[in-house]
Amino acid sequence: MSEASSQPTNKRPVIITVICIIGFIGALFSFPLVFSSYASAVGAWYPPFLGLASVVGIIAFIGFWKMRLWALYLYFAMFLVSQIVLIVMHVWSPLAIILPIVVLIIGFSCRSRMQ
Repeated sequence: MSEASSQPTNKRPVIITVICIIGFIGALFSFPLVFSSYASAVGAWYPPFLGLASVVGIIAFIGFWKMRLWALYLYFAMFLVSQIVLIVMHVWSPLAIILPIVVLIIGFSCRSRMQ
C-alpha cells in the first residue's frame, strides 16, 4: 500500500460545500435584516443579537469549509442559543429548527473527516 493512500483524507464532501455556499448566501441576506425596522420592532437588543448570530454563522461556515471540527460545535452552540432566544421571545416555530437540524445532521455525519 502506498503512503499516500494510507493517510486519512480530509477532502471536503460535496454536501458540505453545498451547505457552506447556502450558508454564506443566507448570511449575506441576514445582514440587511440587522438594520431593518422588523429587527428593531422585536426589541433594542435584537439587532445586535442578529448581527452576532450572523457573524458567528459565517465563522462556523468558514470552519465547515475548512473541515474543522470546532465549526460543528460552534454552529451547534449558536443553534441552541438561537432556539432559546426564539422560545423566550415567543416567536419559535418548527420552521426555525428544520434547516439548522439538516446542517447539524450533515455536519455530524462528516465529523470523522474533520480535523
